[in-house]
Amino acid sequence: MKKLFLASIIAISGAFAQEVAPATAPVPAQAPAATTVTPATPAPVQPVAATTETATHAPAAEHPVTTEVDAAHPVATTTETATHAPAAEHPVTTEATPVAQADSTPAAEPIAEAVPATEPAATSAPEATQEPAPAPVVIVNVIEPEKPHVTKIRAKRVALIEINEFKFDVNASFEIQAGKTFWSSEDEPRKTNLDEWWGRANLGFVAEANDFKGQILLHLYPGDLSNYEEFSRNDDNFANNGEREGYKNVDIFELEEAWAMQKTRFVNFKLGRWEENYKSGDFFGGYLNGYKKGFRSTTTAENQFQFGLTPMKGVDVNVAFISTESFLNKGDLRLMFEFSELKGLENMTFNLGYRTNVFDKVYNSNSDVRHQIALAVKLDVIKNTFSLFAEGALLNIDAQEVDGEDKIIKPKKDIDMTLPVTGGIILQTPVVDRVILEAEYIKDRADTEFAETNKHIKDVLGALYLEKDLTSRFTLSAGFHSFQNSRDFTLSGNLIGRIN
Repeated sequence: MKKLFLASIIAISGAFAQEVAPATAPVPAQAPAATTVTPATPAPVQPVAATTETATHAPAAEHPVTTEVDAAHPVATTTETATHAPAAEHPVTTEATPVAQADSTPAAEPIAEAVPATEPAATSAPEATQEPAPAPVVIVNVIEPEKPHVTKIRAKRVALIEINEFKFDVNASFEIQAGKTFWSSEDEPRKTNLDEWWGRANLGFVAEANDFKGQILLHLYPGDLSNYEEFSRNDDNFANNGEREGYKNVDIFELEEAWAMQKTRFVNFKLGRWEENYKSGDFFGGYLNGYKKGFRSTTTAENQFQFGLTPMKGVDVNVAFISTESFLNKGDLRLMFEFSELKGLENMTFNLGYRTNVFDKVYNSNSDVRHQIALAVKLDVIKNTFSLFAEGALLNIDAQEVDGEDKIIKPKKDIDMTLPVTGGIILQTPVVDRVILEAEYIKDRADTEFAETNKHIKDVLGALYLEKDLTSRFTLSAGFHSFQNSRDFTLSGNLIGRIN
């Protein structure tokens, strides 16, 4: 009986142990949010540390990171926004359940066909078949940088003919110039529609090589457009309307320039006839080569022989012997120093010059020898956009009064030294290619030899110059400037048409 009772107890205990064993098995870890499938042939078990994926059970971060998302692709909150969230209070760790993570490196062993997990996934985990959410499309408001100011620079034209290292070209153009004075202080001397009206054709031949350059420039004035004031001043036989005594509407041909220049690295030679112009403005300046002001004014072309020296980069020295006198009875000496792109002064250009008629003494020892000194400075504040310039000169240094035969009338100085000063600004814009505003000052101008026969002579004169390329062939210039030395003003215009 006792044996039977003992056997019954053992049988009951075995059955009871068989029923309790599944319940006491350890609870498998809850699959993280990114768990998709359970492989049939598991890879070696690796412990999985708590990552940001476990934050799917964590409360939202106090300051979630937000991104602007394209409305066409709404994206649910991703694990990137949970990186700032605190860890879950009771994180679940896995020790033995292998999982395949999305976007992870595939295992070396081949993966069998996926089967449903034996344990139900957590309610907060996504479906295993759910496709990964598309990456968020961030819209960024990009502010385009302001376009830099571009200044138009006229391109150099290709030569007409090239033979070996020589380039030959022809510059042909025609220009018309007109002017109207608005009288306020004087009676109008001419009863005409315009106070200035002339036209001319310009024909230039140019030859250039690496170490050589030469040019011939002709000015041709038609008879009915030749009322150029230069002829009325230089030749008493010409009237203002281009008529000559005994003739009517005479065509005028003028050799303006004809020169050749040979240059090397340090030395250059230039011989012929040309205009030497170093001024930056339009109306005033260029005092070293004669006091001559005006709309689109240049110095008078002179016969010259010039020797140049370039001792170092940025320094040019030119010595010129000048004479326009018959039989070479008179002559001038000009010495010019040009400094550009010096170290520390790359945006500045200096022109310092000296001129004297010392060779007049060879023909007549009693000739009145005068000395001129000028300094011109240009500063490029913004290259090809905004510049400042100024020039000052001392004219008639040691001047004396002489008669028609160059004999001194008085032993003492009778002509005072004159100090003209000019300055201005240059603007280059996309609308107007060049704008020049300048002014000139001469103290007691009425008492100098440069005063003209006008009433109400002013010490300060001004000028405004505008230039615009209408097309690649036509250029229009206009100026509003003081008339001679008076308080009257003149409006001038010039139109150039280039044939080639």
